[in-house]
Amino acid sequence: MAQTPYSDLSSQDILSAHISGLQHDINKIQQVLDMKTDTISHHALVPVADQDDPSLRYRIYEGTVRNWLNSPAPIIRRNGEVVSANEYAVSPAHGVVVFNQQQNANVEITADFIHVIGESDRIETLEEEVSSLEEDINELQTNVSQLESDVDELKNNSGSHSGFAVNGQQFPLNPARQLWVGVLPGKTVSDLVASANILMAANTIDAMPIFIETRTTINKMRVDISSNSTSATMHMAIYSDANAKPHELLATTGSFTTNIGSQNVIDLQTPVILDVGVYWICRFQSAGIRIDGHKLDDKVHITIENASPVNSSGTTVVTGVRTEGGAVDMSSGMPEVFPPVDGTNARYLARLDLGTVYALK
Repeated sequence: MAQTPYSDLSSQDILSAHISGLQHDINKIQQVLDMKTDTISHHALVPVADQDDPSLRYRIYEGTVRNWLNSPAPIIRRNGEVVSANEYAVSPAHGVVVFNQQQNANVEITADFIHVIGESDRIETLEEEVSSLEEDINELQTNVSQLESDVDELKNNSGSHSGFAVNGQQFPLNPARQLWVGVLPGKTVSDLVASANILMAANTIDAMPIFIETRTTINKMRVDISSNSTSATMHMAIYSDANAKPHELLATTGSFTTNIGSQNVIDLQTPVILDVGVYWICRFQSAGIRIDGHKLDDKVHITIENASPVNSSGTTVVTGVRTEGGAVDMSSGMPEVFPPVDGTNARYLARLDLGTVYALK
C-alpha cells in the first residue's frame, strides 16, 4: 500500500510546506471517498477580539463549521445585508473571514456556504452494493437449500433405481410405458372409469396437469372424439408448471381438423424431453365438440388445492384450468405463455366428467 513518507518533525518552526503536504493528502482522501456536502444559510460567525492590539480586534470572524467550498463562493452578510466581496478575504477551508477594516462590536456577521460533511457517496454506494450482494447471496443460499430439498425429495420419490414412492408406497418405473394422462404417480388410465360423449366448450383451452416420473421424450398427443360430435379445428400442446398453473409453451401439435368417432393421434411439431415433474397437457377446440374421457376420481386424478371459488368454473374438485371463451387469440397458434388464471382470462376447471388428453412417447 502506497503511503506518503511523513516523518516526525524535530523542534523547529512549522513551515507552510508541512501543512500543505497534509492538505494535499486530505484532498486526495476526499476525492477517493467522494465526500458529500451540505448547504448552510445564515451561519453565525464568531469575532476574534482578544488581540493585544485593539485595532486588530473584530476583523477576523470564524464559524463553528469549517471546510467550506470555494464554488459557489460563500456569501457574507452583515446584519442580514450582503457584504461586498471587496471588504474581506475568505479562507473557506478554515471557515474564516478576515475584513479589511475593523467591524463594529455590535454587528452580526453571518455566512451562507456549502461545506464538506462527514458522509461519503462512495462508501454509501459500496454499502448498498454490499447489502444487495448479501441479499443475492441469501437468495442463492435459499435456492440452493430448496434445490437440495428437491433433490432429496426426488431421491425419496424415485426409490434410487427401483422406481419411486408416494406416501411411503413404492411404485416401480415402467420403461415400456407409452402414454400419460392427468393422474397421480403410480396411477394409469386403467385406474379411471370411462365417460363418453362429454361436451366441450368452443374457443377454449382446457389444461390438465400430468406427472412425469422419469425423464421422458414425448412425441405425440391424443384426444378421442366421440361419434356424436361435430368436427372442429383443434390444437394440443404441453406447458410447463408455475405455481400450480400452466405457464410456458414447451411443445405443440399445431392446427388439425378432428376425425369424428376415432382416436386423434397427432405428432408434436418438435418432440420434447420432459424431466421429472408436473406439466400441463392442453387442448383447444374452435367449436363445441364431444370427447370421450373419464369420470372425476380425486383419488386418482391430480387435483388442485385451495383454488379460489371466484376464479373457478364449476363447484366440484378442481382438476384443471380453462380459458374463457374467445379470450385467446389463436391466429398464431397456442400462446407462448398461458393466460393468467384471474377469472377474466382463465379459470380453474371443476367437472365431474373430464375430456381426457393424452401425451405419448
